[in-house]
Parts: sequence; structure tokens; C-alpha cells
Amino acid sequence: TLAYLFRDDRWRLAAAFCVFVVKHSPVWLLPLITGVIIDTVVLDLPQRRIWIAAGLILVILAINTPLHLLWVRLMYGSVRRTGTALRSALCTRLQQLSIGYHNRVSAGVLQAKVVRDVETVEQMVQQAADQGLGAGTVLLGGMVIIAVQTPQFLPVFLLVVPAAALLVMRLRIRLRTHNELFRQEVEYLPSRVNEMARLISVTRAHGLE
Repeated sequence: TLAYLFRDDRWRLAAAFCVFVVKHSPVWLLPLITGVIIDTVVLDLPQRRIWIAAGLILVILAINTPLHLLWVRLMYGSVRRTGTALRSALCTRLQQLSIGYHNRVSAGVLQAKVVRDVETVEQMVQQAADQGLGAGTVLLGGMVIIAVQTPQFLPVFLLVVPAAALLVMRLRIRLRTHNELFRQEVEYLPSRVNEMARLISVTRAHGLE
């Protein structure tokens, strides 16, 4: 579904992914460079290694800000455009439905679908992009460094990562049911608030709460 919704921005998303990998690289590159500096000092290696490492750190930090701005422009711009297109498609579809459907469904429920549900999709994509890509790049970058530096620790990660993924999946099964019920309650809340707002004058006229 997300691939279908973002089909017009797939090239922007691909560029955003490449930018994010480079932008997020300091998270797993800085410990490696710091280790090189420490080894140079402790083992009394040539000092030019320290200057090279310091130069790499400065380059990484210097390009981080413009790359972050480019990432926000590509990723969040695509999310906003998709959200606007989805709201427009929902409104078009609502105008095509029968009068009987609109008589059965509250206007508050329809408003929640157009406003809150689309906003939830946008937030989901944004959080998945930030946290998911961050976790993925750190995991891959860390495993590559471990495989090169200390390959004897690689089997530990190959066991721990699937176990953690299995635990998260089991927890999400329970959360999905609660989130579905919560979403349905949120859909009907605007309808009840709308009904209350319309009846306030009537209820106050009769002295009711």
C-alpha cells in the first residue's frame, strides 16, 4: 500500500535513502575513528594517523548539516505531498458515495478519516523512516566493522538480532489489537463531540447536562 501511495515520489525516496545512509554514518564511524586515535596514542604509532582521523571527523561533521537539510527536503516533502494527494482522493471518494451512506455515517467519523487517519499514515512513514533506517544503517555498519575488526564477535550478533526481532514481533501482535480499538474510538469521538456541540443549546434550554 505504501509503495502504491508513494509511487510518484519513488526516485525522491531513493535519493533520500542514499542521503540518509551518508548522513547517519557518523553514528557508527565515529567510534571506529576514535578507536584508531586511541590505538595510535597507546601503541605509539605515527602521529599522522591522528591528523587523518581528525580530518575525517571534521569532514563528517561538516557535511552532516547540509545532508540533513537535504534529507528533510526529500523525505518529508514526499510525505506531505502524498498526504495531500491521499486527502484529495478521500474527499473525491466521499463525494461519489450515495446519500444513504452519508445519512448512516456521522460527519465527525468522515472528518476523522480525512484528517486524523491521513495524519497517522504520515507520522508512521516519518517515524519508520527516521528510526527504521537509523537502526538498519547502524546494524549493517556495525556488523561490517565487527566482521573486519573482530570477526569472533559476529556470531553473537547473528544470534541476538533475530531474537530481538522475534520479541518485537510478538509484542506488536498484542499492541495491534489495542491500537485498532483505540483508532475506532478516536473515529467516533469527533462524531460525539459534534453531536454534543449541536445539542448544547437544546440541553441548556431544558436545564440538562
